[in-house]
Amino acid sequence: MKTHFFLSLLFVSMLTVVNAQCPRTMITDGDNLIQDGAFNYGDKFFDSDYKFRRSFFIEIKLDPGQFSVQLNPYYANQDFSSCIGWDKKDNSMMVIDGDDNVGALIWGQEVEVVKGRMYNLSFYVATLRDLGSGPITFDVAINDKVLGTVEHSQIGTCKWKQYKYNWKATVSGKVKIKLVNQFDYGPRGNDFILDDLAFYACKDQTLDDLTALLEESLIYEAKPKVVVVNDKEPEGIKEPLTIVEQIKEHSEGKLSAVTLNNVFFESGKSTLKQESFDELDMLASIMNGTHKNIKIEISGHTDNVGSESSNLALSRNRARSVMNYLLQKKVAYSRMKSLGFGSTKPVATNDTEEGRQKNRRVEFKILD
Repeated sequence: MKTHFFLSLLFVSMLTVVNAQCPRTMITDGDNLIQDGAFNYGDKFFDSDYKFRRSFFIEIKLDPGQFSVQLNPYYANQDFSSCIGWDKKDNSMMVIDGDDNVGALIWGQEVEVVKGRMYNLSFYVATLRDLGSGPITFDVAINDKVLGTVEHSQIGTCKWKQYKYNWKATVSGKVKIKLVNQFDYGPRGNDFILDDLAFYACKDQTLDDLTALLEESLIYEAKPKVVVVNDKEPEGIKEPLTIVEQIKEHSEGKLSAVTLNNVFFESGKSTLKQESFDELDMLASIMNGTHKNIKIEISGHTDNVGSESSNLALSRNRARSVMNYLLQKKVAYSRMKSLGFGSTKPVATNDTEEGRQKNRRVEFKILD
């Protein structure tokens, strides 16, 4: 009896945690129904009346009514602010150079729903210009039902805000979630970033759900701290050749590629760790100094843990992160390209941790 009373009291205090998306007394149920809401696959999974522009960085700017998917908006248009993700990480995001084409579809995707179920839609928005003019304005709709209108202030830049909407399905089957432009203040200023779209089914929260959450929390607290194994070689394993020596041997045809042995990422992410900067600064110095004319192909590689598609996306994003860092160090965009190969080109066995660590790497080749 005391246990149930205690859990009932906790119900209210913990509600803000378990009820992060859905209406009060409800919790999310199942997986995110939006495919690639984090934009890891470019424009593959959604529709837009805006034109997708694959090329990026200073040489080619977005025009009004165009968008690009980037790790940093500055690489899509040098007039935009340099921003990172809402979670302070280098994540892919949809960079939008807006216009005053009222009614244009900014983003849209079909999802499968069940009649009578409650759903929650959420996403993050940040502005790219501090104009202090009218807000970025677009409707949030499912089919022809408008859930609300986003009016996101253009005062300040890179200030992320999450928007949330609840919707009860009136039909079963496929419906289309839409973000529809309503900006009509003129040709400039409707420029923003969109990221992490999520659409979850909701269910009523029961005492059993809360009990399970509490037990999970208590078990977690009782566990010892786990040291996360990063993509760094273990102590005692040293690469015998420096990056300068590798470049020399690669130029002489003795090495097929130069491995960036001191470039590390957060586990499972494309965010560069600070201890990577010395190696990349050295590479930038070489490319801006003694090797001013070389062009390189940067390639990302993973081990075989996880799905093929996720490994491919991770390897691409890691190679792009290295390229983006070099761009910041004034290495010309025209001298680099980045590719990801996932787990398709191992240099060691994936049957041991040591081998998997060697396969998680970033390399570059000097192009003719």
